[in-house]
Amino acid sequence: DGMSGPEMRQMLTNLAPEGTKEYFQKRTLPAGTEREYGDGYEVVSMPPPKLDPAALPPRIVLEDAMPKSHRKAFAGTTSLNPMQSRCFDTAYNTQENILVCAR
Repeated sequence: DGMSGPEMRQMLTNLAPEGTKEYFQKRTLPAGTEREYGDGYEVVSMPPPKLDPAALPPRIVLEDAMPKSHRKAFAGTTSLNPMQSRCFDTAYNTQENILVCAR
C-alpha cells in the first residue's frame, strides 16, 4: 500500500517549495502576470481570475427577502453580495450552524 521509503524520499527531494521561483517556473502563470526582481526577493503580481457573472448566484433583494424591521442591520444596502446571497437561506431561515469561507 502506497510508496516505499526510498520512493517517498525521492518524491520529497523533487518537490520545490511552493512560492519559490523554481516552483512557478515549472508551471504556467496566468496571462498578464508581472514579475519584479529586487535584491534577494521577487514580487509576482497576478491578475484576478475572470469570473463568469452568469455563474454567480442571483443577488437577493432585501426588500423581497425580509421585513423592514430586520433590514435595519443592512442600512443603506438594497441587495446582498454573491457570498451573502449564496448562504442567505441557511443563515436566515434555519438555526443551523454554518461556516462561511472565501478564498
